[in-house]
Amino acid sequence: MIERFKADGTPFTGQFEVPNIGEVLGEFRVDGRRTLLTLRSKEPLVAAARNQNGYYRGVLSSGEQVSLFQCTARSYGDGGYGDRFQFATIFPHLVGIGRTHVGPEDAVVRSIQFTIEDAKLIFYDFDAFASRIGDVDIVKELIKRNALGRTVETGEDAIVAYFAGRRMLMDCPTHLGQFKAYHLPSHGWGGPTGVKLSSEIAFCIDLVEPQTVAKSMDTMRSLLPFFDMIIGRTQFLNSMVIELTTETDGRVDWLDLYWSHAPAKVAREKNEDPWVRDVLLWAVDRPEEFATVLRNWVERQPEWQNEPPR
Repeated sequence: MIERFKADGTPFTGQFEVPNIGEVLGEFRVDGRRTLLTLRSKEPLVAAARNQNGYYRGVLSSGEQVSLFQCTARSYGDGGYGDRFQFATIFPHLVGIGRTHVGPEDAVVRSIQFTIEDAKLIFYDFDAFASRIGDVDIVKELIKRNALGRTVETGEDAIVAYFAGRRMLMDCPTHLGQFKAYHLPSHGWGGPTGVKLSSEIAFCIDLVEPQTVAKSMDTMRSLLPFFDMIIGRTQFLNSMVIELTTETDGRVDWLDLYWSHAPAKVAREKNEDPWVRDVLLWAVDRPEEFATVLRNWVERQPEWQNEPPR
């Protein structure tokens, strides 16, 4: 069984395209600042290490297609005993993994979705998830609707957990594009060990027009100081996904993005966690206020970036 790609430092082999050589065997891992591509070949890899384009792409043994952006050489040389080989180590600042390759000049990014550490404090939708204990009639009705084709015994200690169903929490226009915040619920199907129902808050920017991967990253990064400010501490990126304008086998293409120099996660003490009333804006209670401040922030961001240092 082929192991699927994991972004936890696990090394995966694959074939990578190298200028003036062709396909070269490589070992690749995603591990934050330790993300690395190691190439090996009988051919000299000096040209690969000095690739002025800063872009590589390949296909992993697990099947995923990998696009590496803004790459720099770490080292190159030769090694081995007797049957010697050339090697080069490459550090990518940005990695895209999915069912297709994307080039650095391809303006094909339609939207970018990301999650941050404390999003739930801004969009504190307290009543979205809940449970009810002891209402066996609700459980019997659910069992009936599931049409399992077998008898399920019920009792007075029945428990029902639910998601109220409203996914979209914010949908407002900005100069960057349409900003959205929504629930991403996930659940198991149950069994003898129980059933899990959980969620996280995701943000999405539907871009005004398709952008390159690098430009879409700049768009997303311009919002991070806003969230840092209203929450009161640096936010860690949990995930990033981009939606493309292209399709593969009739399905819209998506790429998982990994930013090698994203704000580093550090251990935090429990008593350092902010409370919901510590944040400056409460988007669920006052959505119009949040939308207005966000729009104004986005509109003024370019002039703040261009101000000379004091």
